[in-house]
Amino acid sequence: MPNYNTQGITSADPRNLGGSEGYGNPAASTSSGIMSNTSNPTANDDDNNDEPSFFESIANLFSGAGADLPSGGNNDDGDSGISFYDSPMFMPNDGGSDNDTTPQGGLPFETTAADRALYEALGVDVPEVYKGKMGEEEPEPNLDMDVLQDALQPEPIIVEELEVKAGDTLSAIAKDKGVSLQSVIDANPQIKNPDLIRPGEVVSVPDPRFEGVPKPRGVPDSPRLSDSTVTPTDTTPTDTTPTDTTPTVTTAEDTPVEIPSAAEIGTAPPAKDAGLMSKPLTAEERTSLSDMSDITKAQGKTITTNGDFSLPKLKSAVKGSIDNTKKQAMLEGIVDVEVGTAGPVTETSYSLSNLEDFTGEWRQRSITAGLLDARGNATPLARQLNSQGTLGDTIFDVQYAGRNGNGDLASGDGSAFKGRGLVQITGRRNYQEVQNRLQEQGINLDLINNPELVNDERYALPAAIAYLDYAGMTDAAAEEMSARKLQVIINAQAPVATAEERWEAAITALREEDPAAADEMEKRNEYEAQRTVGTTVDGMIGTNSVNAMTEWLQEQGVAIPASATNMNLVVLVNENS
Repeated sequence: MPNYNTQGITSADPRNLGGSEGYGNPAASTSSGIMSNTSNPTANDDDNNDEPSFFESIANLFSGAGADLPSGGNNDDGDSGISFYDSPMFMPNDGGSDNDTTPQGGLPFETTAADRALYEALGVDVPEVYKGKMGEEEPEPNLDMDVLQDALQPEPIIVEELEVKAGDTLSAIAKDKGVSLQSVIDANPQIKNPDLIRPGEVVSVPDPRFEGVPKPRGVPDSPRLSDSTVTPTDTTPTDTTPTDTTPTVTTAEDTPVEIPSAAEIGTAPPAKDAGLMSKPLTAEERTSLSDMSDITKAQGKTITTNGDFSLPKLKSAVKGSIDNTKKQAMLEGIVDVEVGTAGPVTETSYSLSNLEDFTGEWRQRSITAGLLDARGNATPLARQLNSQGTLGDTIFDVQYAGRNGNGDLASGDGSAFKGRGLVQITGRRNYQEVQNRLQEQGINLDLINNPELVNDERYALPAAIAYLDYAGMTDAAAEEMSARKLQVIINAQAPVATAEERWEAAITALREEDPAAADEMEKRNEYEAQRTVGTTVDGMIGTNSVNAMTEWLQEQGVAIPASATNMNLVVLVNENS
C-alpha cells in the first residue's frame, strides 16, 4: 500500500496537526494534506515490514478496541481490516491525468478523499491561492487553525450553578471550588463587571478539567477583575489629640443626626484606570448609568496613579460619581481635613504623651480605666501597656467603648472599628451601615470582619459615599448644608476650628465649580455668625443665639422677615458683617 507522511501526527493525540515538523510548519516541505501521499524515503512498501504503517497502526488500535473493520483485498490478514485503508477514499488524488500537475479543485497540494471529507466536516473553505506546479516551493497551508481548534474543542462543562449570597465574590467562589478566577469569569459572560455581583444572581462553575483550555469561538469576551490590589496599610501622621482638645485628625465617630431608611450596595474592583467610561456608551447604557446610585458609579473610578493615592484622581472620581456639585464639594472638604493628601488611612494611635494631654471626657474615661491618676499623670499600667506596644489600641478601646454600636471595653470594638478611610469611618454601627449600603449596590464586602477594606483603593470612595448616605447627605440635604450640619455628619465633638476648616475646604472646592453658589453657601456658617454677634460660638443656634442675632441685625438696620428661620438669621448676619 502507499506510504503516508505522518509527520506532526502522534499516536498519543491524532488531533495534533502542528509541532516542529509536518502540518502547520511551512518549512517542512514533505508535509502536504492532512492525510496526503508524499514520498517518504524512510518508509518501506513491504507489507511484511515489522513496523506497521500509520493507517495499519490506526486499524490495529480500532481492532484492539473491539471494532469490526471492513475487510477484503489482496493484502488483508483476515482480522485487522487493514485492507480497509487501501480503499479509494485513502488513495491520493493527483488532480487528473498523468500529465496534469495542477491539483484538482484548485487546492494548493495533493489531497485524499479523507482530507476533503475533513475539510467539509469542519466547514473550511480553501481558496485557490496556489497556481504553480507541484514541485515548486510548497505554499503555507491555508487551513484556518482557529477553525480547526474550535471544531475540536468542546465548550467547558458546567458542573454547578450557585446562587450569589451577600458577601460572595467571584474570587472566593473560584477558590472554594478549586478553579481559577478567570475560568469562572469566562463561564459567566452575562456578568459584565466581575467586581459587581449581586445577591440572587446565578454563577456557573466550570469543570476544573478544562482549566487553561481556550474559550470556544463565538463566546463573548469576559470582563476581568481589577489588575490592581492594595494591601491596607496603616499610615502614621502626626500625633493626634482627643476630639475635645485639638486633634489633627478627626473621626466620623458620632451618630449622625439624620438617618435615612434608604440603602445602597455593590462588589469588587474595576480594572485599573479602566472604569465605566473606558469605552463609548450606547444610549441604553447612558440611561442605565443615569439611574445608577452614586455608590455604584464610584465603584468604577480610580483614585490612584501608579498605585499611589492621587488627589486630582480623587477629585475626578468624585465628579464622575456624584452629580450634585454641592455634595461633591462637601465630600472633598471632608476628605481634605480628615486625611488631606494621605488618602484613605487608619486613625493614628495615641501615645503616652497624648494620654497625659487628654482633657474633658477623654481624660475622665482614662482615669476611670486606670490609665491616668487623678492629677492626669500616666499610671504604671499605662506605662506597662506602652512598653508592650498595646497602649494605642487600649486607648481606642477605652474611649470608644459603648459608643456608635461598639461593645464594652473588653469587646475590643474600639480599636477594631477605629477611624479609617477617606472620611475616617468610626464605630461598629457606622461600619455596619456602610456595609449594608454597599451590599445593596452589589459591593459584597464584609467590613465587620475586615474593616481595613475601607482603606482599599477600590472601595474607599464607595465606602465614603455610603457613609454620607447613611449620615443623611442626600442631594437635597447638600443644598441646605451648613458649617454646623457638616460638623455633625463627621464629628459633632470636634473643635470649632476643625469644623470651620472643613467648611472652608468645602467652599473652596465648590468655588472651583460654581463661584456664585460658593458665595451663597459660605454665608451658612453658624460659627461665624455667633462670633459676629458676640454669643457663645458652638454652632448650635438656640434661644440665646437667636436673640443675639436679632438684636445685632436691628442695630444694623437690617429688616428681618417675619417668617425668618434660624438659618435666615445666620445668613443675614454674615451678609451684613
